Amino acid sequence: MTVRVRFAPSPTGSLHLGNALTAVANRRFADSRAGAVVLRIDDTDPSRTVEGGEAAILGDLAWLGVSFDAGPVRQSERGPLYAEAAERALVSGAAERDSEGAVRLARDGTTLVRPDGTATYQLGSQIAWSPDDQFVAFSDAADRLFVVDIVAGSAREIALDDAIGSRRDPAWAPDGRLAYRCQSGDVLHLCVTTADLATERMLTTSPGTEWAFQRSSWSNDGRQIAYYVNDVVDRPASTPGYDVAVIDVATGTERILTRGFAPDTIMPVWTPDDRHVLFATEAAPGVVGADATGLRVFGTQGCAWFEPSPDGLFVTCLTGNQVVLWPIAGGPPTVIELGGRAEFVNWQRLGR
Repeated sequence: MTVRVRFAPSPTGSLHLGNALTAVANRRFADSRAGAVVLRIDDTDPSRTVEGGEAAILGDLAWLGVSFDAGPVRQSERGPLYAEAAERALVSGAAERDSEGAVRLARDGTTLVRPDGTATYQLGSQIAWSPDDQFVAFSDAADRLFVVDIVAGSAREIALDDAIGSRRDPAWAPDGRLAYRCQSGDVLHLCVTTADLATERMLTTSPGTEWAFQRSSWSNDGRQIAYYVNDVVDRPASTPGYDVAVIDVATGTERILTRGFAPDTIMPVWTPDDRHVLFATEAAPGVVGADATGLRVFGTQGCAWFEPSPDGLFVTCLTGNQVVLWPIAGGPPTVIELGGRAEFVNWQRLGR
């Protein structure tokens, strides 16, 4: 089998650090397996395209010394192919057209085609860098989990237990252990490896289906993992939802943190002091104590991106042209006006 990996940045300007690291990882992985790298420009959303953005990306890749074997392929040029595929999905019942004209997957509402007819780009699996930045873990389209050693230029597949059929959405512990969503038969689980990646095991958790166990988050002391599972108490079976939970990896003790809260709670993130877990809802970000106390939601506006500040004092919410800093302890927010629309924010390591 010939390995082909893609690097698919949006033409929004120069590469940010995360994209640059991903490009390097893809090149290393392909080279270690005599494969090829395809450069694909994800220009399907005209509102995000910046004049000269593609040229800036090509210049940054050249400066990094990252070559590509095919491309640049532009997603906008493949519109007829996506329209045809969306029509097949509609005919088969796998997709539905909403009241605004967008085509969405019937199973989970994921948007395939926007109301204006442009296709969306869906990220199949998250890419996770190890704490020492030496390794990167990711899953391929077949839900096979790989770890790339950037320094050695080698790659290995994590497939230690034959009873596990798929592995995706990896997250690194501070000591090098790896947690990820895994599946045995039709049942979803959360799996964990040892620090040397030599063995893996399935943790005993509450049941999860569909999107459960995506974007799990290790506590900063490496003792617990936050994730989300099916909400079997506050939501009827006809409209399933999700609760945030944490598990002590050593003892196997699980605690549901958002029980009694009807809205979906997903995308959990620990604060640096491990005292709180942040989460996303459709309406706004929220926080709950690691002991399941003090659950509350910040404001009434959703976030395009959110994360805790390094000192654990604030929830950073990016919304439109603003960054809103909500004090975790309570109180009014600080609003920072931006010069334009941003996609994500990152605190400097000093937290300033």
